[in-house]
Amino acid sequence: MDKLSHHWLMPLPGMELLHIEEANQDELTIGLETSDTNSDTLSVCPRCTSARVTGYGRLNIKIRDVNLGSRVVFLDIRRRRFRCQQCLSTFNESIRHISERHRATERFIEHIGNLALQMSFTAISRQYRLDEKTIRNIFNEAQHHRKGKSPVIAPEIALLWTPPLLKHARSIWINLAELTLYEMQGNIKAASLQETLDKLIAAQHTKHIIVPPDPVLIKAIQKTATIPLRLDSRVCLRQVSAIREGFPDSKEVTTYLQHFSQLTGKPSASEYQRLHTLVLQPPKPIKSKMKNILSALALFPATQYPLFEKISEECHLQLETLASAINSQFARRSYEVMHSVMILDQHLHKFKRIQKNKTHTGTVNQFDYQKMDYGTQIKLLNARLSALNSPVSSS
Repeated sequence: MDKLSHHWLMPLPGMELLHIEEANQDELTIGLETSDTNSDTLSVCPRCTSARVTGYGRLNIKIRDVNLGSRVVFLDIRRRRFRCQQCLSTFNESIRHISERHRATERFIEHIGNLALQMSFTAISRQYRLDEKTIRNIFNEAQHHRKGKSPVIAPEIALLWTPPLLKHARSIWINLAELTLYEMQGNIKAASLQETLDKLIAAQHTKHIIVPPDPVLIKAIQKTATIPLRLDSRVCLRQVSAIREGFPDSKEVTTYLQHFSQLTGKPSASEYQRLHTLVLQPPKPIKSKMKNILSALALFPATQYPLFEKISEECHLQLETLASAINSQFARRSYEVMHSVMILDQHLHKFKRIQKNKTHTGTVNQFDYQKMDYGTQIKLLNARLSALNSPVSSS
């Protein structure tokens, strides 16, 4: 094949095109050679940093590049080897734009990472002839890289939401004031919770954390958290409503559950103490059913007031929509996609009013405005996941 007619295929700078071979209709191999005049290559010994190196032949390396149409593209690169005159070690020249962790170009890795937000791993595997495990590793690396570049300010009020997404409970932290996602982990284990708690404590910005009535979860957080906790009345009332449906004709149960509903509302401090005492003595028919909630309640001092926090209807609706969309419309990897979309969308900027430092005269200047990252809006995430529905659900 005439390589001059394919000069536009040159995939990397500083390379000389040697040949282009078509093994079949689906595969293309491009032979390249690093140029002796390429100033980007490494000519310093990586072991002893000596510049006294001499040529030591060449060695071929075969890597993947972005597909050309439907054809899989391989780059067969002849790169130089060097020998150090100082320590006598040999090493290969480094080539820019080639991934250090994968036998592929950097643009191929970036392409696969972005494509995984739109297609299933299975579909990418078929199209690019890659193992699904390789695609997953590339996707996770891209996600980790993006996460490190997306700092998010700690919320004043954080909600710990633990929905069962794709048959596994996740720990998702919500910024209630902004209705944004602050952090997400793939489980509700103590180590994952501690990772986020450390950031919240270090930031010294969070006033309190709203948690579900889960005794195990609360104990794990209380071990190290210095931030006050409150119970999520939304989750408590949902569990109480489910219990009420099983005893529609019991006046005793109905009265007790009414007291509990009043406790999770906004009673006065004195009324709260009275209701708290009544709630700790449930009727015998529902005593076992209330065990989980009452165990959670017992982990807090009776004098803590207020203990419950009510979530806004808008937030409740958005969280329900999010959980429903993931569980009913998406494949097993949707949590990863959701996490990656969240990281991409964390670049939503807002301006926070801050007070300037005192001047040398001791007076305080006027307020200034500082640009800060707040996280991913839940509405936006729902919209993005809805748009991803068709390609993801095909896996």
